[in-house]
Amino acid sequence: MADEREAEQQIASSDKNDPLAAAIGKYIEVWLFSIQFGALSAVSYSSFNFSSDAAQRWGLLGLPASLAVLGSALVSLMAWAHLARFFSYYLVPKYVVGKSSDNPDEKMEFALTLSRAMTYLIVAIGLRLLGSVVDVALQSVARF
Repeated sequence: MADEREAEQQIASSDKNDPLAAAIGKYIEVWLFSIQFGALSAVSYSSFNFSSDAAQRWGLLGLPASLAVLGSALVSLMAWAHLARFFSYYLVPKYVVGKSSDNPDEKMEFALTLSRAMTYLIVAIGLRLLGSVVDVALQSVARF
């Protein structure tokens, strides 16, 4: 545990001394946020605009597709909340206001917030894909 703290402090001090490393670190922070923002926008749009007639045609058999996509929409909302928290409490103060926290625990908390947003994004993508697979399966069975 003490070795990890020393390594974190050494990396943080080397970033302050090396302007290139600091610039790359800033770029990566914004890049990770932007990638998640774009992917989450696509999944949210897909989930909220899902229209399936499988539920109407198949009744309760079409329910799993609708539930999976509803779950995807709800999980994507959770991911949006974490992404908004990262944006509001970390990126805006650091890059707009110019106030950056030197507290390693706070930085770790923001890193975990971004990580949770990514985890929710992956779950939302999985649920959306599951909804599509069930919908396609029901539609292919209907042709026979």
